[in-house]
Amino acid sequence: MRNIRQINDRNQITLPVSILRSVGLKHGDYIEVKARGSELVLKHKKVEDVFSDEDWDALDKLVRRQVKAREYTEYSSVSRARAHLKKTKK
Repeated sequence: MRNIRQINDRNQITLPVSILRSVGLKHGDYIEVKARGSELVLKHKKVEDVFSDEDWDALDKLVRRQVKAREYTEYSSVSRARAHLKKTKK
């Protein structure tokens, strides 16, 4: 069965509940959205994969320091970003 959805004026789509249930997603869950070529990939993210407000504040401070120092750090995952933040707090 094909499910075709239109992107609305707020760049949103509604995902069919049957598809969400089939992959174990429910209201309030987090998803990561990535582009792979011309496809969009949605990946379920657990709460521990999502930054807290404290994490965002710490990351914001780190980025501001790096911008001043003309440095740049790219993180391949939330856990690597958290590990780096932990090191910088010492």
